Amino acid sequence: MPKTLLLFVFLYSLVFLAQAQVDSTQWGSIDLHGRLFLMNTNNEGELRDYFASALGLGLGYQTPEWRGFHARISGFYTQGLYTTDLVNPDPKSGARNRYEIGLFDVFNPESRSIFRVEDLYLHYQEERSYLRIGRQVINTPFINPQDGRMSPSYVQGAYGRFQKTGSWHLEGGWLNGMSPRGTSRWFKVGESMGAFPQGLSADGNRAQYLSQIQSKGIGIIKIGVNPNNKLSLQAWNTFVENVLNISLVQADMALPLNEKYKLLLGAQGTILTAVNDGGNPDRELTYLMPDCASWVFSSRIGIGNQRGEITANYTNISGRGRFQFPREWGRDPFYTFMPRERNEGYGDVEALVFKTRYQVVPGLFQAEFGHGWFQLPAANDARLNKYGLPSYHQTNLDLRYTPNSSWNLQYLAVYKGANGNTFDNLRYVHNKVNMLYHNIVLNFFL
Repeated sequence: MPKTLLLFVFLYSLVFLAQAQVDSTQWGSIDLHGRLFLMNTNNEGELRDYFASALGLGLGYQTPEWRGFHARISGFYTQGLYTTDLVNPDPKSGARNRYEIGLFDVFNPESRSIFRVEDLYLHYQEERSYLRIGRQVINTPFINPQDGRMSPSYVQGAYGRFQKTGSWHLEGGWLNGMSPRGTSRWFKVGESMGAFPQGLSADGNRAQYLSQIQSKGIGIIKIGVNPNNKLSLQAWNTFVENVLNISLVQADMALPLNEKYKLLLGAQGTILTAVNDGGNPDRELTYLMPDCASWVFSSRIGIGNQRGEITANYTNISGRGRFQFPREWGRDPFYTFMPRERNEGYGDVEALVFKTRYQVVPGLFQAEFGHGWFQLPAANDARLNKYGLPSYHQTNLDLRYTPNSSWNLQYLAVYKGANGNTFDNLRYVHNKVNMLYHNIVLNFFL
């Protein structure tokens, strides 16, 4: 461990000296991002508790701009510090670690040293339009950084945005490679599906689609319209060749109530269907059953001002089939989303979440609080419950301290309690409900 810390200090000093002496307009710019992550899960009774800590360093170089073009390359190194046993199953439930292992490489859980080449792209910018080709981070409703571990999820392909007027824009691209967070490799689109736990197939057997899905890539298109500063409209379509298609439309409004407060309204509609055989003609190895279809409606209402907001949020997922989209690629965009749990993989869901966010000291200290109730199908109903999660309630507290642009600190606490029947099966409890979870994250930049 001392050698690792010395390496970090050396690299940080090297970048500091480089930044002080290099003219970025002539030679480009060097940047550094460090992250210290402490994670802890306390489970019920005699179920195993977990702790993990890791230190990471990202180093990047961006060329100077030339006629609208620039290129960038970056990499991120993670070194595990102290951890409890994250590899062997819990002796009481037989279940494995769920959260802490994501700080490292889920394909090599015994390793504590990870390096990944991340950004590697060519970027062209013209006013408000751009095109980026190569390895990059994108932020869409279903494919996004989901930056809740050491380093975010990356994609490979061409992605861009076209905007000539202030009221509308087009966005989208084609992706042919993925590198999910918690991994050190780059994968073809189909190969990346199943890097995270695969859960159960609809017939109740353990899913086996890892390395079995055939797909040439992902096509994404968005149309966004902002007719004024009160209304935002967007429509997205994500097509995963040979696997699935998912469409989302969303409208958000902020209507002034008086000089200080505004009324916040939002609505989403999502439709997901299988394409061809859902990834593989063998029903035992496919990702989605060919007849799979799912509808999602999500909405919110609230009040906000310059210091924060408070909202009530509701989501309903239809009961015809499970709403499935690869967790490796991003988190869901529904208004009821709460960090450290998702409603992907379930059908016949109703969720009600109250959230509040407040700038306690504007620009310096922010607090967020949320509490939600999630009604899911029975934990043993594999047709609609992919991961064996019982109905639950969840409380989140998120505190963020940002004194300047050089560093920031975050504390996240999550409690999840069971509302549904666990059938005296500890696999439905371990790391799922009746648990308390903590994060402390320190970021620093140069």
